[in-house]
Amino acid sequence: MRALALKDPQRLREVEQLQAQVMAISKKCIGPEHPDTLNSMSNLAATYQEQQRWVEAEQLMREVLVISERRLGHNHPDNISNLGHLAVNLNHQKRWTDAENLLVQAQELSLKVHGVDHQQRLTIMGNLAEVYRKQDKLAEAEILAHEVLERRSHLFGFNHPDTITSMISLAVTYWLEGRLGDATDLYWDAVSVSIEVHGAKHPQTLRISHDLAVCLHGQGSHEDAVALMKEVVAQRDATGIDSTTSNQFLHTWR
Repeated sequence: MRALALKDPQRLREVEQLQAQVMAISKKCIGPEHPDTLNSMSNLAATYQEQQRWVEAEQLMREVLVISERRLGHNHPDNISNLGHLAVNLNHQKRWTDAENLLVQAQELSLKVHGVDHQQRLTIMGNLAEVYRKQDKLAEAEILAHEVLERRSHLFGFNHPDTITSMISLAVTYWLEGRLGDATDLYWDAVSVSIEVHGAKHPQTLRISHDLAVCLHGQGSHEDAVALMKEVVAQRDATGIDSTTSNQFLHTWR
């Protein structure tokens, strides 16, 4: 239901109202600490986040976290997930130190509970790398992004959506470190794999192509950058995706 609502703000508000009713009834009938009640609270928090109502979502998520820690224990997988979800919320609020602290804690718990290659841990590490980048802790971000890419490529192969995401994460880190050559090479790889996995017109493929064009321009490959960005604009316009940012780069480069 939420997937449909995402395309319609009014439908999203209707979903929110229903979820709030379900949560209230669940708290009254089966208690505030019942797993179904916690699930209803998490669902409502997710809907708040889809409306960028981060503070309201945070309040619910913290309540769920406190209850889950008390009921399930610190090391329970659901509690680790709750830590990670709250950290993502704080990241959106630009509270990066708080987000970092939660993600470090969640990563350590996930390593202890699941081991080095578990998908939960790799997702947490990817999110932590992003938070490090936001704080200009690029060396720490690179170490994490590199490990996540290595482990995901080993587990899933390169032609997997999660591996593509990891390639982008490391490429962005290289870019911010000023290693444009390394970033460009990785973006080329990511574009090729994304075309194979998703197709040339997929939003992710176009995002990677946009970033690759910016990298190429930064290296002085003006003609290649302009040609690629023109293609991105054309594909975005043809598929109804906003091309404003890509057009702004083209205008600046001309």
